[in-house]
Amino acid sequence: MAKERRASRIHEFIKRTVGEIIEEEIERQDVLISVTEVKTSPDLQWADVSVSIFPYEKHEEIMEILKKRLPFFQALLNTRLKIRHTPKIRFVLDFRLEAGVVDEGT
Repeated sequence: MAKERRASRIHEFIKRTVGEIIEEEIERQDVLISVTEVKTSPDLQWADVSVSIFPYEKHEEIMEILKKRLPFFQALLNTRLKIRHTPKIRFVLDFRLEAGVVDEGT
């Protein structure tokens, strides 16, 4: 139970922080980039950061930018997340918005 709460807090912190980093570092007026979900491996070595991109037609361009800037984003996250080992982030495209799938629970 305590491990689940800790993981949940880490997920929310990573989600909020990566969202802030993207907002600060990618200045695009024509695209909305939202961090929708974070899932970590059980050992907290990896964090899959799901991003939703609107308009969807720009997803390839934005995902390329995110992947190119990943080392920089990781370094910023490492300085902001105060735990012994910060998970290595990977960006994953969240296509639920494009598919029309809306989760009312989140």
